[in-house]
Amino acid sequence: MACRWKSSILSKRFGTLESEEASSVTKSIEDEAYAVASAAVISDNDEIEILKTYSKEISRRMLESVKAKTNVASPPPKDGDGIELAADSKVDSSEDVKEDDANPKLDEA
Repeated sequence: MACRWKSSILSKRFGTLESEEASSVTKSIEDEAYAVASAAVISDNDEIEILKTYSKEISRRMLESVKAKTNVASPPPKDGDGIELAADSKVDSSEDVKEDDANPKLDEA
């Protein structure tokens, strides 16, 4: 029986990798994430922290891989033609910080 994958948000946005490429990328991602998580271990009793670190590294590297493929495979979208990032679509002006507030000057005596 053939395995059929549903489309995910990531595959719709970035596309998919061919099986051979996906296999080698997956192995590399897993090895790198394991190395980072292993190096970050403080004690063997930190299972949750180890899992968090490993998961974070897997996710970060997976996104980097698919984004790199997308950047190589297609030119950047023209204004108005691309997918708008959620972070780009909403700007909260209440978080804007004035230059003077961010870098307070000391009173000169």
